[in-house]
Amino acid sequence: MDLPKARFLAEKTCRVSCINKIYNNPPIETSYLDCIQAKRRLPCDLCRARYDLLDLSAITFPSSADPSVLPPFDVSIKTAEKIRKGRKRVDQLNKKEVVKVRQALDEFGTQVWLEERVRLPHRNIPQCFYLPSDIIDLVVSELLKINSLEALVDKLKPMDWIFKESQASNLFIFMKTVRSEIQNSRKSISKGKEKMLPKKKQNSDCDSNDSDVSEPLSSNLGSTVDPLTRPKTRKRPALDEVASKNKLPKRNVTMSAAEAKQFYARPTYNISRQSEGDTTLRHSSRRRI
Repeated sequence: MDLPKARFLAEKTCRVSCINKIYNNPPIETSYLDCIQAKRRLPCDLCRARYDLLDLSAITFPSSADPSVLPPFDVSIKTAEKIRKGRKRVDQLNKKEVVKVRQALDEFGTQVWLEERVRLPHRNIPQCFYLPSDIIDLVVSELLKINSLEALVDKLKPMDWIFKESQASNLFIFMKTVRSEIQNSRKSISKGKEKMLPKKKQNSDCDSNDSDVSEPLSSNLGSTVDPLTRPKTRKRPALDEVASKNKLPKRNVTMSAAEAKQFYARPTYNISRQSEGDTTLRHSSRRRI
């Protein structure tokens, strides 16, 4: 272990003065003193234990006398009621539209790079310099809000883009075309939803009518028909045809059980001793086939 670290861990008087002694922090007249003697605003744990200042409520931090300091922020307590999410504004892009606009801006940045790199004194400037990220963020956030070239020029004035005078008109034309494409796609989506609504209503009406008709029928059947003698459900003819066509022929019986038992039986051997007069070996009783 390092010696300064061991000294800090073994300190019993003042931790701040120990650190100041290790690093020789100036001014030595006050840095080597403990927290109370040096009148530090927040004493360390050792000094608070030695001077019986464990209660931190006695330590106060007066407010600043500078009038430019803002008052403390009042944190509003949220109510238990659910906060309803507001509807998305029409002049804002959704996630899919943002992705499409950024892809189109990449192509526009390549176009600016091809046009402006010839006019610059040298061509070693990276391509991202021609259409910086600030301009891309501006177009994404203000695409559906800017409706004139003057409004776009006002938005570009505080930005550090050297091509804003030569490319402002091209950027506005680009924004206009992309905005028209987004508006047309939104109209087509809304028309498709409107067409789907009457179909859903018709389906729901048919379902409600079917349920109204089936309820009295089921109640009448339940009162008259015995559950044990209810008719079976109707069979599906398509499955019957497929099952009848794909039936396999029955296999012919090749061997009876007795024949199989005799054929697969274990062989038996005669292991009795030979008689004195019989010199020939006795053969096994296994049947040859």
